[in-house]
Order: sequence, then structure tokens, then C-alpha cells
Amino acid sequence: MSEGHMTSIGRGAAYLMAAKAATFVLMAAHAVVIPRMLGPQTMGFYTYWLSIFFILANAFDFGGGAILNRYLPDYLNTNPSAVRPLLLKTSLVKLPVIVLIVSIGTVIFRDEARNFLAIASSAAVFSLSMIVGAIFYAEKRLGILSLLGISRLLIRMLLVLSLYPVFGEWGVLLAVIGSVVFNSSAFAVPALKSLPPEKGPLPKPFKAYLTFGLWLYVGGLFAMMTRWAAVIMAERWIDDLAVVGFLGLGIQIGLFIVEFVSVVGISVFPSLIEFHATSDSRFGRSVELNWRYTNMLLLPMVGGALILVKPVVGILIGAQFLPTADVVQRLLPYVVFLCWASIHRQILYAFEKRNDMLRKPILEFIVFSLLAWRLIPAYGIHGAPIALGAAMLAGYLYALLVSHRLEPISGYIPSVLKPLFAASLMTGTLTFIPRDSVVSLAVCVILGATVYMAVMWTIGGIDREDLSRIRAVFKKN
Repeated sequence: MSEGHMTSIGRGAAYLMAAKAATFVLMAAHAVVIPRMLGPQTMGFYTYWLSIFFILANAFDFGGGAILNRYLPDYLNTNPSAVRPLLLKTSLVKLPVIVLIVSIGTVIFRDEARNFLAIASSAAVFSLSMIVGAIFYAEKRLGILSLLGISRLLIRMLLVLSLYPVFGEWGVLLAVIGSVVFNSSAFAVPALKSLPPEKGPLPKPFKAYLTFGLWLYVGGLFAMMTRWAAVIMAERWIDDLAVVGFLGLGIQIGLFIVEFVSVVGISVFPSLIEFHATSDSRFGRSVELNWRYTNMLLLPMVGGALILVKPVVGILIGAQFLPTADVVQRLLPYVVFLCWASIHRQILYAFEKRNDMLRKPILEFIVFSLLAWRLIPAYGIHGAPIALGAAMLAGYLYALLVSHRLEPISGYIPSVLKPLFAASLMTGTLTFIPRDSVVSLAVCVILGATVYMAVMWTIGGIDREDLSRIRAVFKKN
């Protein structure tokens, strides 16, 4: 691999890491500011329709994102005349899918048709505008690409804060629509202007592209439905939007932990994505380091969340949202298995194990649906985290068994046990510290990090080489 390409990888990793860090900060602000303004009842309304938006946006894509990310970078360099036809056809093929899904959805949500059509229209715009991100990715304009997600989240938060006091619940939906339309319009012009002007035939029938995109599309759709269907089911089976708000906010906080881990995981070690040549000697080492450092960060985060989430929610968001803390605590196994499974999924992707990548999310969705159907009516929102955790455990075990035959991870068990032991001692120490103010929470974080690092150093879970490697990565990025 050339030095220039490695420099490009490092620069791209820096952009993506900065974007993830900014997204992480915005997610934290979103999880604090929005609930405080909306209150539990409207927060339930917001998370319910936002969950539908996420699922619809993925359903409308119909493999277009996967097709463009796979072929657009190559065609920009080798076959520029195929770029515009590929963009056009991947957009046009979505239209009948969007019309069909919206028609079915209008029947299902006939009592909420106005709200559904508003969310569906914003999801359709979002899906069609995904070509903008694909163009920036293909052109390696990762700085601009990094701004796409950040600006959408920031604009949505600002619009909720400004429109809700004026229009109430309808203002919340207008904020979702406005953030998508404004963001798409702002970035579409520079993206489309940069395309090669010439047009020519595609190198192969479009059916071949669609076949490639659909297997990733189906898997991604099932994964998204597993993640957010819990909120929709809760709204259908629990006649209390405030309770739905607790669940939706709890899932957001759980994904917030996942996002934080990914900032210093995949972003810091991008070779899992960049080195798709599995014969590269760095591939196995990259997987090993990713697994090790993911656990090194994930497990103390989970231990800290277990003991600190209640005071954090009570102090920062408000006592009325304390039931959310119970949801987050029950979601922690789901968070762990989701982070673990993502590493094994990267191995499956690198080895192009399409069938296994499809079976995994389908298995997760089946397990979740069967358990949620029984647990949510019986135990309310507390049944949803159990169903999600069991589903992700099934997906993790499946990915582990398959990926282990392809690329066994060296030091797999010790990479879990050492940080688990240190995180347990850290959590035990924090139980003796007051947690009733912002200052005391900050003391807990500092003390917890100190105890954790000291124990890890003592038991050999971290050494000078690790510290040097981490410093070098951050210095490079």
C-alpha cells in the first residue's frame, strides 16, 4: 500500500473521528436539552415518530447507498461517464419502493395519516439525498462528508427548540422535516456540481448492481427494525406516551455509549474498513487491537453507566425522567453485545460473507420479535431491553462462531476478563462516593478513571506499548 494512500487513510480517519466526536457531543446535548423542554409525554411522541423515520429512511434506500459506496469511487477514476447514469438509476429505482411503502403505511397509520405522511416525506427526501453523501465519500471530500450528519442533528435540535413552543407536537415533526430538507438542499448543489459532465452506458446491467446492494439493504433494514421497533411496539401496547418517552430516551442513551466507544474504536483503528484485503498482514493485528481497545473502553463505560446513570438522569435531565435510568441499566447487555458483534461483523464484511451478514440481523429480529411480543405486554417497557439484549446476544454468538473460523482473534478472553475485573473494582469503589451533584459526579468520573487505569496497569491489562500506541494514533490524527 503506497505512502500516499496511507496518508489519505490517516487524513480520512482524522475527519471521521472529529465528526464522530462532534456527533457524540451533539447526541449528549440532544439527550439532555430536548427531554427537558418536551417533557415525558411529548418526548414519547417525538421518539415514536423518530423511530418510524429511522426505519422508513432505511426501507426507502433499497440498496442505493451500498451500490454507490461500492462503485462510485471506482467509476470516478476509471469510468466517469458511468457516474451520472448510476446515480440516476439508483435514485429512480427507489421511487416505486417509496410509493409502495407509503401506500401501505398510510393504511396502517390511517388514524395518524397526517403525522405519518409528514415523517414519510422527510424520510423519502433523506433517502434520495443519500447520493450527496456517496458523492463526497467517493471524491474523498471527507471534511464535507463529516459535516452532513453533524449539521442534520444540530439543525433538528435547534428546530425542535424553536418550533415546539409555537406549534406544539406538530412543531416537533416540522423540525424533523426541516432538518432533512435544509441539510439536503445545502449540500446537494456542491455535490452535484462536482460530478463529471459526460454520460455513457453502465459497464454492466443495472440488475447486477441491484443484486449487490439488496443483500446489504435487507440486513441493514432488519438491524434498524430491531433497534427501533421496540419504541413502536411500546406505543401500540402501552397506553401512555410518557412511558414510551422513557424507553425511547433510554435507547438513545444506550446508543450514545456505543457511539462514544466507536469514536476511539473504529475511528482510531480504521484499518478494519480500509484493509479489505484480508491477506494483508496488518488485518489480523488490526482486528486484535480493535477488540482489545474496544473492551478496554466499553467495559468501564458500562460499569460507570450502571452506577451513575440514575444521578446523571436526575440531575441533568430531570427527576421526572428517572424511569429512563432503569431502562438504560437493563439495556447495558444490549450495548455490550452490540459493540462486540460490530467487530465480528467487520470480519464478515472483509471476507465478503454476504449470506452470514444477512442471517445475523434476521436472526436478531426474529429473536427480538418473539420475545418482545410476550415481554412488552407483560412487563411494559422493562420487557423491551430484555428482548433487545437477547436478540443481540444471539447475533453476537452467530457472528462470533462464523468469524472465528475466518480470522480468530488472539487473546480474545483475556481482552475481556482484565478490563472486566478492573471495571468491577472501579464500580465497587464508586458505590461509596456521594453522587448527588454535578461536582460529585465529576469526582466520580475522575476517581473511577483513576482506579480503573491503576488496576489495569497492575494486572497487566495495559502497558507502555499500549500508551505509546494510543498517543501515536491521536497525534497522527
